[in-house]
Amino acid sequence: EAELPFLEGRIEIVEPGLARPPAPRAFVPRVGGPLRLLFAGTLLPHKGLDLLLSAVERLPPGSFELSVYGEEVSSGREWLEALRQGSSSLPVRWCGMFAAGELEDILGQADVLVAPSRCDESWSRTVREARAAGLAVVATTTGGPADWLEDGVDALLVEPDSVASLAEALARLVEEEPLRKALSSPIAEIPDVAAAVSSLERIFAQVLEASCAGEQKSGPRVTIAYVTKNAAPWLEESLASVRAQKGSFELLEILAVDSGSTDTTKEILVRQGARVVEIAPEEFGHGRTRNLAAREARGDVVVFLTQDASPADQNWLSRLLRVLEGDPLCAAAWSRHVPRSDCHPMEWRILDEYPPFRGQSPEIQSARGNPGWAVDPDAQCCLSNNAAAYRRELLLRVPFPEVAFAEDRLWARQVLEAGWHTVLVRDSVIRHSHAYSPWRNLRRHFDHAWALAEQTGKRDEFTLFAGWWASVREARKDVRFWAAHTGADSRLVALRWGVPALFYHLGAFSGRWLGAHVRWLPRGLAERLSLHRVAGSMEADS
Repeated sequence: EAELPFLEGRIEIVEPGLARPPAPRAFVPRVGGPLRLLFAGTLLPHKGLDLLLSAVERLPPGSFELSVYGEEVSSGREWLEALRQGSSSLPVRWCGMFAAGELEDILGQADVLVAPSRCDESWSRTVREARAAGLAVVATTTGGPADWLEDGVDALLVEPDSVASLAEALARLVEEEPLRKALSSPIAEIPDVAAAVSSLERIFAQVLEASCAGEQKSGPRVTIAYVTKNAAPWLEESLASVRAQKGSFELLEILAVDSGSTDTTKEILVRQGARVVEIAPEEFGHGRTRNLAAREARGDVVVFLTQDASPADQNWLSRLLRVLEGDPLCAAAWSRHVPRSDCHPMEWRILDEYPPFRGQSPEIQSARGNPGWAVDPDAQCCLSNNAAAYRRELLLRVPFPEVAFAEDRLWARQVLEAGWHTVLVRDSVIRHSHAYSPWRNLRRHFDHAWALAEQTGKRDEFTLFAGWWASVREARKDVRFWAAHTGADSRLVALRWGVPALFYHLGAFSGRWLGAHVRWLPRGLAERLSLHRVAGSMEADS
């Protein structure tokens, strides 16, 4: 749970139990006799018997005796024969296999079980049987027995594949009678098989009840899909918010298509239980990569969420799905955006004044019965993949256009023309905003204008001089907005934000002008200005 926090509270461990737990016995002191060591396991190298034989060679003569029980395997006969010959001078008894009824007698004739495995083991019945009988245990720190034993409490845990570490532990048990007594008690209480079966039946009944309740809800099966690259700053928060969603749906998976992250993005995704599909950076495209995610998705509904967007509450997803489920002609449902706390005044105002978010345009975008469609259809195609839910079947039939920008709005135009509609769900809210620098803002608007010119033939028609004056006007609006929003003195706001706002808008208008005239720019300069079209360095930016 520490490594995979989304599993917290969802794991219950059931002790498998023993068919016949051995009877516990009282501690048996050595009284000068040899320490009785027991090895029980398959006679193959990964069990570490050769390590144990090398370790006991370092013990004082007469201080121990070793009984070896286990099944011979044909592939290990030469290795085992070499061990027998090499240990012929040691007090080692080769006992072969034993019947189940002989277990108590075997445990009763031993003081210490030694489990020197080189590799991870599964649940170890032998270790539990030994502890239930009151034996001390020496085991390696590999997974399995070491997950159940506690070093210095009921066992000595040693380094795997280390003769020196194993010999040191055995020597301590030979020399320190109080230590062996402390490791032998208290005797472990292991449930029997009937108790384990009872626990499993209880859990299965709970799962069945929850499953039946889920069938009654008949909620959709959902894939949350991310397109990521170097997403570490906000990704952990976003994933945690997704995991916290409530409602009548099955969150089948979180899927991420990553295009060459060099930070901790992939580690975060794996830790949060996401399935990661990796592509080369040069293969990225906003439309192409989301089409790949749609093909990879296992859910009936695919919900795209950008790497820097976080659901604002626990009902974000259920409200999107409610609209998609309740309207058979809804092709996609998308969320309202609110700014993050670090958002600067310029973008905060853009989000605050965006007409769809303010309720100044219809929630439902449709071509049919819409007089505005004939005038300017592109203006009617409102959709944002920052947070949007799609029917996967429709996405496979009508994939996103493979374009560098605005794949969501271009897809919306296709489906609206086909008679579907899209819906802005204003009470489904994400936190999503940027604190772009003037240079990055120029590049964003350059890409947008370039894509607009390529895809629709439309170009912003204004002069650089007009863009400069527009920047001044927008900066003044930002100052007034922020003063009203924060209650601060407008002069202080102007001192703090006037110049940054001016350069922010100068970047926007310059980018728009350059993008509209990209056909006159040298190709190298155009690629330098673009965020998305530099070969080999395309970003999953939103």
